[in-house]
Amino acid sequence: MRSLRSNRGLAVARANSWLLLADPAPIVVTVAMPLLLMAFLMPAAGAQLHQEGYAGASGAEQVVPGMAVLFAFLSTSLICTLFFREHAWGTWDRLRASSASSLDLVLGKVVPLYVCLLAQMAVLFGVGAVAFGYRPNGSWLALAAILAVFVAALVLFGVMLVAVFATLDEAMVTGNLGGMVMAGLGGALLPPRRSLDGRSR
Repeated sequence: MRSLRSNRGLAVARANSWLLLADPAPIVVTVAMPLLLMAFLMPAAGAQLHQEGYAGASGAEQVVPGMAVLFAFLSTSLICTLFFREHAWGTWDRLRASSASSLDLVLGKVVPLYVCLLAQMAVLFGVGAVAFGYRPNGSWLALAAILAVFVAALVLFGVMLVAVFATLDEAMVTGNLGGMVMAGLGGALLPPRRSLDGRSR
């Protein structure tokens, strides 16, 4: 019984993987745009970091993780699209009437996107390291673990938007606005400032 259930979930995941690959434009944009912005914003970020007292900073310390996190938040719109376009195509009722459970459907939708977002983060941080000289202060392994949890939280945020809002427009507007606010509050847009005693704030 369990293997039968997992096969249903895998079938849904395979179908949604093909849907993502059939229209890769949103994924390409969420990788190309932050890379372009990193290149343009790095000199300004470096100057601002120097002004804040971070001697030797190149700007990559701010723009690489900042742009990666910002565009990861904006990628939650892909989750909303995967669910709501089933309604637009008139296939959601057929999916619900199939032998796949609600858990199969949700996991089949979000697992391919989770893998896709992880790959997006890997490319952005990898190119950031090679092209812009980004180096984390700690371990790369620890950074990878944090990114895995962060992407899982983003996927769950997207599922919450689908569950709460009745239309794609409502979910996407709220997701994009919420993503911008959370990315800003998390420091993705501006470097940390130092107080007079030299500590970050």
